[in-house]
Amino acid sequence: MTRNRLLTLLALLLLGAILLAQAALSQPVRDRVLSEVRIADGDECALVTVSFNFPVRYVRHFPETAGDELRIHLEPIAVNPRDANALFKREAIKPPASEIAPLVEVTYEGDITGGPYLTLSFNHPVQFKVGQGSDFRSLVVAVPLPETNLPCDPMPDKGKAPSGR
Repeated sequence: MTRNRLLTLLALLLLGAILLAQAALSQPVRDRVLSEVRIADGDECALVTVSFNFPVRYVRHFPETAGDELRIHLEPIAVNPRDANALFKREAIKPPASEIAPLVEVTYEGDITGGPYLTLSFNHPVQFKVGQGSDFRSLVVAVPLPETNLPCDPMPDKGKAPSGR
C-alpha cells in the first residue's frame, strides 16, 4: 500500500469514528422521563428545578402551600412515539444536597391512576410555590428559608434570581 493510500484510509477511518461518536452522543434518552434536578440556593429561598426529556405542562398540585410531600399533576406534550413507553413507568432521582430545600427524593409516577404525577419528598414540612418552567421542559418549586417563611416566586425576574452557594 502506498503512503498516500494509507493516509487516506486512516483519514476515512478517523472520520467514520468521529461521525459514529457524534451520532451516539446525539441520540435522545429513551425510557427516561426525568432528566435532572437542580437546586439553586439563594438568600431568601431555594429554587428546585426538575427537568424532563420532553415537554410537559403543569396542571395542578397538592397540597396547595405546604407539606412534607408535594404531588404535581402534569401532562406530557409532544412525546415522540418511541418514548411513549416511558410515560407509564415509575422512576426516581436523588436530588443534590441543599441547605435550604430539604429535598430527599423526586419521583415520576406514570403508573398510577389519574397520573402522571411528579412527587417531591422533603424530610420535614416546608412551604412552597410551584410554576411551569419557561421552556416547558421543566417545573420549578420555590422553597423559602425556614426562619423567614416569606413567599418565594418560582419564576423570579432574571435580575433577581437566587445566587448559588
